[in-house]
Amino acid sequence: MKKTLVIVGVVLLFIGFYLLPDNSNSDESQSKVDFKTVKTLKGDLIIKISTKGVVEPNFQVEVKSKASGEVLSFPFEEGDQITKSQALLQLDKNDETRNVAKAKADLMSGEASLKKARTALLLQKTNYQTNLKSAESEVEEAEANLKESGDKKNRQADLYAQKFTSQESRDNAVTSYKVNQQILIQAKTRLQAAKAAIHGIAMKEHEIELSQAEVKRKQIALDEVNERLDETDIYAPISGVIIQKLVEQGQIISSGISNVSGGTTLAVIADLSRLFIIADVDETDIGSIKVGLKVNVTADAYYGKNFTGKVLRISPKGIVENSIT
Repeated sequence: MKKTLVIVGVVLLFIGFYLLPDNSNSDESQSKVDFKTVKTLKGDLIIKISTKGVVEPNFQVEVKSKASGEVLSFPFEEGDQITKSQALLQLDKNDETRNVAKAKADLMSGEASLKKARTALLLQKTNYQTNLKSAESEVEEAEANLKESGDKKNRQADLYAQKFTSQESRDNAVTSYKVNQQILIQAKTRLQAAKAAIHGIAMKEHEIELSQAEVKRKQIALDEVNERLDETDIYAPISGVIIQKLVEQGQIISSGISNVSGGTTLAVIADLSRLFIIADVDETDIGSIKVGLKVNVTADAYYGKNFTGKVLRISPKGIVENSIT
């Protein structure tokens, strides 16, 4: 064991002597070798994470029309800057003008029907009161006549029993009493009929309520088509840049509210006051990304130019592509 250590020590010593520089020519060697020196600085170590992304506007809006018709003018092109409420395009007003005229006619017809129903109700109520009072008077009169004829019948019966009147007079009194009984029954029947007329009034009032609702519906329809007529002039919903122009003069477009497909998209306007980059970061690097972290951005369209930004949001859900998150 000691022998082995001695051998190792000798080998190391030999190697040390072999590696030692030859000082005999030290001055000559130093004159031939140039050393580069730099000043040491204290700073942050920068770790770069590079990725690619897509530039997106602050937000963008699809422009559609609530009206339908032919495009008469659209004097803008893609890339044009526009301001909110600026006139964008104009549609032919003929279709919507006809719709307004039809809605007005429907409303006038509904109002006429409502007026007629109200007049009929007023007449029906007047007749009801008149017929009711007349029937009540007839019943009162029939009851009085029946009482009077009943008293007369009883007197004739007493007189006939005492031989003071003839059988004919007694029979006439009985007949008169029976006739008045029938008259009273008929009067009460007419009174019941007069009272039952109140149900007809209630039905008429319900019909008027329905007519009023129909008139209101037609008024709303007229207001809507008037709005559609106004909306044949289409204005910019936001300030921004036209990034897509999807219709041209002479094209027929469909309404965005009356068409099941959602209507024709006329243009897309983007707000470029702020720009965002949607970028994918590898799972191995995402741990180093924090909200608020400053970033440098370069674009192929602006070669050699750098833009600055910061991280605003990190999606909590990753996207798996080729089994890699």
